Amino acid sequence: MTLKSIVGQKLINEVLAPLHKPEKGGAWNALIVDRLAMRMLSACCKMHDVMDQGVTIVEDLNKRREPLPTIDAIYLISPTKESVDKLTQDFSGSHNLYKCAHVFFTEACPDQLFSTLSRSPAARHIKTLKEINIAFTPYESQVYTLDSPSTFFLYYNPQKPGSLTENLDRIAEQIATICATLGEYPSIRQEGRRILFQILPLIVSSEKFNELGWDPSQKVNSLSYRADVERNVDLGHLVEAKLDAYKADEPSMGEGTEKARSQLIIIDRGFDAVSPLLHELT
Repeated sequence: MTLKSIVGQKLINEVLAPLHKPEKGGAWNALIVDRLAMRMLSACCKMHDVMDQGVTIVEDLNKRREPLPTIDAIYLISPTKESVDKLTQDFSGSHNLYKCAHVFFTEACPDQLFSTLSRSPAARHIKTLKEINIAFTPYESQVYTLDSPSTFFLYYNPQKPGSLTENLDRIAEQIATICATLGEYPSIRQEGRRILFQILPLIVSSEKFNELGWDPSQKVNSLSYRADVERNVDLGHLVEAKLDAYKADEPSMGEGTEKARSQLIIIDRGFDAVSPLLHELT
């Protein structure tokens, strides 16, 4: 079964189908999604499959929406402050947008954010609260994206250590949800050291080496280690901690009589520094 099929079935079976009760008159629900959930839903489900589960309308959480006070709302959102704030706003006025809320977080909700939600006026209108552990977008049968365009900038910017820490923790959680979705509990391998001079001669001329005073035949320790390599190790440790938490909740994850333990390999862009430079002008 492909990754897109697995995610599509999980969205239908764990989010939509349990709230579809045709025997009780076939009540309709509204599906409210944020950016990540919309991309995930569009990649893995067809609209008629969603409608077959009693969904009458799919709306963007971040856009202005018309009140539908007679129907339930299914929220498929990321556990971020922005999304939770939008959710609470829907039930904070004198006239709520929906009858009640069934909230499905794409991944584990931080304790502080959960406390904020539980103290909000929206709390008494929430009938369901669940984490489905799908925080990525399948692009193809064996290709996915974490949809994190800011990561590259933060990874190589020493001026943003705090933002990088938050970003790595978020990425680790997303990677862990991929493993949980596939039922894998992998061994983690990350790059710990690389000799920079194995790469530089491929993209820098010998004249430039001489100009900089570098000897390409000499392995200089100060240039052999790179900051991003250390971040690979940090990310590996974060992923390991997240996977251990999932394993504690689901002890059978990654096990099977004929199943070999999978390998998760973490490398950075510098592992293949030449490919981004290969284009029609080179």
